[in-house]
Amino acid sequence: MPKRPYSKPEPRHHPVLLISGEADPITPPIYAQKDLDYLSNKQHLIVMGGGHINSIRGCIPDLIDKFLTSPEVKLDQACVKDIHRPPFMIGAYGPELDRRGGSDSKGMEQGGAAVIRVNSVSKQFSGTPVLKNLNFSIADGQITALLGANGAGKTTCLRIITGLLKADSGHAYVGGLEVSKYPKEIRRQLGVVGDREGLYERLTVAEYLSFFASAQGLAGDKLEFALQSVREELELSSLWNRRTKGFSQGERMKVSLARALVHRPSHLILDEPTRGLDVLAARLLRRTLLNLRSEGTAILFSSHIMAEVVELSDTVLIMANGTIVDSGTPGELNTRSGSNNLEDSFVKLAYGQRAGKSQQGEVA
Repeated sequence: MPKRPYSKPEPRHHPVLLISGEADPITPPIYAQKDLDYLSNKQHLIVMGGGHINSIRGCIPDLIDKFLTSPEVKLDQACVKDIHRPPFMIGAYGPELDRRGGSDSKGMEQGGAAVIRVNSVSKQFSGTPVLKNLNFSIADGQITALLGANGAGKTTCLRIITGLLKADSGHAYVGGLEVSKYPKEIRRQLGVVGDREGLYERLTVAEYLSFFASAQGLAGDKLEFALQSVREELELSSLWNRRTKGFSQGERMKVSLARALVHRPSHLILDEPTRGLDVLAARLLRRTLLNLRSEGTAILFSSHIMAEVVELSDTVLIMANGTIVDSGTPGELNTRSGSNNLEDSFVKLAYGQRAGKSQQGEVA
């Protein structure tokens, strides 16, 4: 991954917090040092040993929260010296293993700090409970699958995390920030592929992505870099100057995913992203998600497809009747349910005795 060209900011006087990774080759700390000349009311944190993604690690979410609450107070920076380097770093030529401490995949399996949290969230529609005291957390640098039948509450849950819906009670947090209190900050951290593509069919792919990247504050060299990156990463060159009207399902998915990634979010949320995709489009999506995980992105996706969940997921959250009934790796869920595959484990753990009686009836 190439180093991004330096682009000086516009002079400003409102409070600004700059966070730099000591080992970041893409936007190194020297860029932030240059920015300080144009910012009169600023604070700068350098995460020792940190790479390109730092805002979700260790004590950083708490520092961001303190800064947003009281930007005039000088932050205690002692904790940033103790943030461990993640097992995968973003180097100049892509992700690489951290060999300084002989790190292996164990750190990735365990994951980092929780970067998405859902605490006691409930939601009703017209008096009908959809989410019931929902609780779970998503770890840094992991892919988590939200697995449930139609009507289990998956889409409602994802919409509350992204700020599209408000919970009746409880709270959702992204990067240490409460979603309902900091919606703009949350949108900068998140990339979202929803249950509808939301394409503007009169715009070309280039125009569409440029519009959304600009809405995220990208301009000039940074905008061009972002557009070129997603164009290459998602193989969009043949579609780049075409209007999106008439695109196939796979083409629409690629453009939606590009929109979600163009501002390089720390976290990615996808609602049944492979529905209707052909083999090649589904393979591209899976490869992209695995590459993003290696870069430290936290990914949460919903799905009905068991093979996809097994292939991609570090953690599976089984959802039924508006709540999480069990969670773990696919292997752990199989062990607890006494099953040989995730489909059987899902049915037993989500529906228990009802599933057993139904199965017996079918056999009889």
